[in-house]
Amino acid sequence: SSAKPEPAQSASVQPSKATGAVTWKIQFLTSDKVLKDNAPELKGLKPVSYYKDGKTYKYTYGSAASTKELTADLKRVQKLFPEAFYVKFDANGNRLK
Repeated sequence: SSAKPEPAQSASVQPSKATGAVTWKIQFLTSDKVLKDNAPELKGLKPVSYYKDGKTYKYTYGSAASTKELTADLKRVQKLFPEAFYVKFDANGNRLK
């Protein structure tokens, strides 16, 4: 048969760094266990999410394409958690260091 293989899909289908697929969040707490939404450790902060880094659960608040969009949130979170800081994630939700 003389059928030719189909051409590969264009690379533009893959998420690229140029599309701004990076997401910023505010990390404010780490724990060795998963906390419930109303856990006292969260000090009433909602909604929160977390990611696992090794054996540690790291809690985050907010989500934006730039740190500028999170400035007011960071100030508010730092009133409850003075050590809070920005963290960056890729399009797949992986922490970028």
